[in-house]
Amino acid sequence: MPEDTPEPFRYETYPQGIGFSMRPMNREAITEEAFFDEWAALAGGTRAQAETRLRTFFQLQVRHARQSQPIDTLLRLVRMQRTGGGKCSIPNPDAADVRKNIGFNLVVLRSVEKDVQADCPVESAGTTGARRPQIESVLGRPGSVPDRYSITAGILVYGQDVRDTGEAAVEPRAFLENPDGSSPLPVAVIESSPTKLILGPVPTGTTGAKRLRVVAGYSGTFDIYAQPLLPL
Repeated sequence: MPEDTPEPFRYETYPQGIGFSMRPMNREAITEEAFFDEWAALAGGTRAQAETRLRTFFQLQVRHARQSQPIDTLLRLVRMQRTGGGKCSIPNPDAADVRKNIGFNLVVLRSVEKDVQADCPVESAGTTGARRPQIESVLGRPGSVPDRYSITAGILVYGQDVRDTGEAAVEPRAFLENPDGSSPLPVAVIESSPTKLILGPVPTGTTGAKRLRVVAGYSGTFDIYAQPLLPL
């Protein structure tokens, strides 16, 4: 690890119910150039060598994901979990439909999380008002197509504070509505976390451009996605 003094983990609190919730305050993202310079300094060698190592690492993930083969735990740090699935109307779907759902996730082990938490310096940024959800991107399924909705396989929504945390958390609500806000259609929330929602398919017969509204269960505040959604 670098010898210089690290910046503390920053957080803020905000009212939620009869108590408070806490969320991290992200600093400005480290640039690609700065990341590889730091990697090269820590691991030894040149930046070009650091880039080659990372590209090779992901090339191996892709190679085995394409073979439907997960990768066991590496150095007690991370493992690769392949993904793939989705609904189909026939027992032998077209190869192109199968490919749309192939992917993989890198799962960080709990031991790494403990390293992040151990004696980590923290700094409070104060208390703010009630948080409102912030939608950052919307993907239609299957295929994870940006700014699309689906009547067959649902929608992925990524953002910040789209769901509260803790045992008292209340599920958010989602609606597709006309661009002027009229005729809202409830969309089922299948799965939720503070940064991701998995929504169910929209009602059959839905057509045309729609906008997505996500209403936070804990405060009733809402966000409307900036881009119109079109049918997939």
